[in-house]
Amino acid sequence: MIHTRMDTTWAGMPLRSRMIRKLIFVHLFCAVGTVILNCHNSTEPGEAIGTVQGRIKSINDRTINTAFILLNDSLLTTATDGSYSVTSLKRGKYSLICSAPSFCDTAAIVQINGGQTTHHDFTLRKQTQSARLYGEFQDGFLWRQAMQQEPAKETWSEKQLFEGVTGATLQSMTLEYQLPQRSITLGDSTIAIADDFGQFWVSLPCGTFPFFAHCEGYVDAAAILRIQPDQRNYAIFVLERAAAESQKKPIAFDAKGSNLTPWQQLLIVRE
Repeated sequence: MIHTRMDTTWAGMPLRSRMIRKLIFVHLFCAVGTVILNCHNSTEPGEAIGTVQGRIKSINDRTINTAFILLNDSLLTTATDGSYSVTSLKRGKYSLICSAPSFCDTAAIVQINGGQTTHHDFTLRKQTQSARLYGEFQDGFLWRQAMQQEPAKETWSEKQLFEGVTGATLQSMTLEYQLPQRSITLGDSTIAIADDFGQFWVSLPCGTFPFFAHCEGYVDAAAILRIQPDQRNYAIFVLERAAAESQKKPIAFDAKGSNLTPWQQLLIVRE
């Protein structure tokens, strides 16, 4: 099997401001400036809400302009000056995790008070560990069709999915027509391109990052992945066909002998 390798060092990589949910598929959207998170603790009408904001820097006091703040089930990116702001928070304590390419994840507990702004800066140290991420692109229509025909395979691991045959992989052999480039990005940087088998692998610094899967004719898919050291990390991206693509005649699919499981989560993927 041929794998496309794109080893990447991300220091100074540009990044648009994004927020994603920990879901298998998400619709992406970008914003400039402050990002507002809808957290689990929704506010009641008339209830005073608070804000947490700050800056991200390295231990040598240099601004880190490509960083992420993970709060509950949401993740946002910092502005170009290394600042972040999370609004619409109820009073209480919140656990925040800050990550940045080539830096170690750093956690903090912050107290939010209604009607007030809490300030918290993150100081990150360099990450010295790296690991590989192995992944695969799947067609959402074929994925669901195969699940219905092979429900017993729901217990398969991500490693088994990657090494097995789902019958739904985004590759020309499965779909019987030439596919455009399938790529994985972190922010605005492409870090991997799938091979002829719809698979990819890439060496990454360890940490928690948002990854985006792209293929022309499909809706982008995204996931927050924690890259663990000293092991192989796996991710399966299931892409839904865009509106025009979904109106095409359904592709015949024979699930006999295929290896399949529905995708459960992508937060922590281990071998």
